[in-house]
Amino acid sequence: YGAHWWLGTGAPDAFLCKGYEGQYILCEPSRDLIVVRLGVSGPEQRDRIHDWFAGFVPLFEPGGSG
Repeated sequence: YGAHWWLGTGAPDAFLCKGYEGQYILCEPSRDLIVVRLGVSGPEQRDRIHDWFAGFVPLFEPGGSG
């Protein structure tokens, strides 16, 4: 963790920025993937957001071929 960036979240090369009220930036170079979420959500919805990321990110094949 440093400057609001979290390392090793999911894939070893992934890094994640967690913002206020559910904003996220997820970068995973091995999948050639950047996901930005700008929505506003309360803390009670945090688990649903994490579940969404867990289902969404695997749709992209490592190496950017998906």
